[in-house]
Amino acid sequence: MFFSDHGTPDGWTQEHGYGCHTFKWVNANGSFVYVKYHFISKQGQKQLTRQEANRIGGEDPDYSKKELYYKIENGTYPEWTAYVQVMQPEEADPAKLGFDPFDVTKVWPRGQFPMQEYGKIVSVFVVRFYHDQD
Repeated sequence: MFFSDHGTPDGWTQEHGYGCHTFKWVNANGSFVYVKYHFISKQGQKQLTRQEANRIGGEDPDYSKKELYYKIENGTYPEWTAYVQVMQPEEADPAKLGFDPFDVTKVWPRGQFPMQEYGKIVSVFVVRFYHDQD
């Protein structure tokens, strides 16, 4: 995503998260499905311009860590809605799909494999591992 047209996110809390790997969920009976994870920011998305990203990266390389830290410190707990795409084993044939579902550079079509909400992630704790210059 960083090297795409999406741009550079303005901090960690204003970016969506996407799992590039395909995972295998197995139940107690040994049946399984393949899944891909998605985390959609409830804060929305905001990108920096190239000039802003270059300036901030040079001035404050901990910008994103601090942004997350101060939001949590101020009681604004960032949230992401957690989704999963599910593929049955018999659907994972690259010849039928037209792509390899295990290729980390491929995105599963949402029309064919809809995102299903399963929970949320809330950041309520972060370890402070830098010193303020303020």
